[in-house]
Amino acid sequence: MRLEQSIKDFYHFLCNPTFNYKRESPISMKHVTIMFFMLFVVEMVAANVMFSLIGFEEDSHKFKDLMEQVPMYGIFALAVILAPLAEEFMFRGFLRYPLTIIGMIGFGLIGMTMYLKSIDYINPAMTLVMLVMSLGILAWLIKSESMHERIQNGFIKYFGVVFYASVVIFAYVHIFNFHEVEQWYYTPVLVLPQFILALYLGYIRVRNNIWTSIYIHALNNAIPTALLIMMPDAI
Repeated sequence: MRLEQSIKDFYHFLCNPTFNYKRESPISMKHVTIMFFMLFVVEMVAANVMFSLIGFEEDSHKFKDLMEQVPMYGIFALAVILAPLAEEFMFRGFLRYPLTIIGMIGFGLIGMTMYLKSIDYINPAMTLVMLVMSLGILAWLIKSESMHERIQNGFIKYFGVVFYASVVIFAYVHIFNFHEVEQWYYTPVLVLPQFILALYLGYIRVRNNIWTSIYIHALNNAIPTALLIMMPDAI
């Protein structure tokens, strides 16, 4: 397949995300890498232009704080190894396996319970009740074959919604990379690079596999991390 065709396929997928899109014909690693660098340039140019328009301050990003607290090798390991592994399995691992949504629902219910407890919104007795209910719902979802079929059919039917939801959530999670953002309407601009990246990572995960998206995610993080470590005065 020619590079031009690979780019067209990416565009067609974004227009209509489809479950297991051309899974039988994955893109070559050469084209995967070239397309990433093309997109990376777009990502950086778009981010720099938009950041300039909103008057983004360099000190607003928490990376500088991290560099003062963590050794350089620790920062590199976190950004290039741990983050890509964790984030790809969390945000794109399920894109080929509809029933893993059940596990995400379970984690969500339990996570919500623990969060409410952490802010003293519910007392210990209510926490226990909510945990039992969460585990009960999770057990029912795991056991119910009819629910498995409904989840799978709905996942495939509304895959486009699922795909773009994963992109938006991934992007907005990265708003926590910044110190407090007073103008909330700037948040789409601040997470624009992650939004663009997530579109490509999701496509590569569906078309190829999770390890390819991890590779691209790691490469995306490695470039700016290496530059900032070598030139810390740049931030």
